[in-house]
Amino acid sequence: MMQTFKDKLPTFVFLLIAMTSNSFGDVLLSRTMSHLGAISLSSIAEILPLAHSVLSQGSFWIAILCFTLFFALWSMLLAREDVSFIMPLTAITYVISALLAGPMLGETVSPLRWLGTLLICAGVAIVASTGKDNEKK
Repeated sequence: MMQTFKDKLPTFVFLLIAMTSNSFGDVLLSRTMSHLGAISLSSIAEILPLAHSVLSQGSFWIAILCFTLFFALWSMLLAREDVSFIMPLTAITYVISALLAGPMLGETVSPLRWLGTLLICAGVAIVASTGKDNEKK
């Protein structure tokens, strides 16, 4: 029996939430680390002050929550779907991260990077349109 898009809709919704959560976590972790400035660990004694600085940032803990949500949803998705189907779809994080980089980090995404992002979207669309029933046995 061939699965339709409607059958896969819950998978796509959970995947989109998971990937958005992962992208927010990445951006928030980047924000946390950029607030600390350049990190140079020339001795082991510098690890504790660095850890304290990281752990005292609210954005770090929100990033951890985002990564926790991602991991929970990702685990559920791996239990439901073939990894060869959902893993390529995680490339959507590139798109979400590029969209978040400007407003959250003040980054400028160049036209060439947007072109690469569109190519990723095309690949994701191809993978999303396939399934177990579309593959030759």
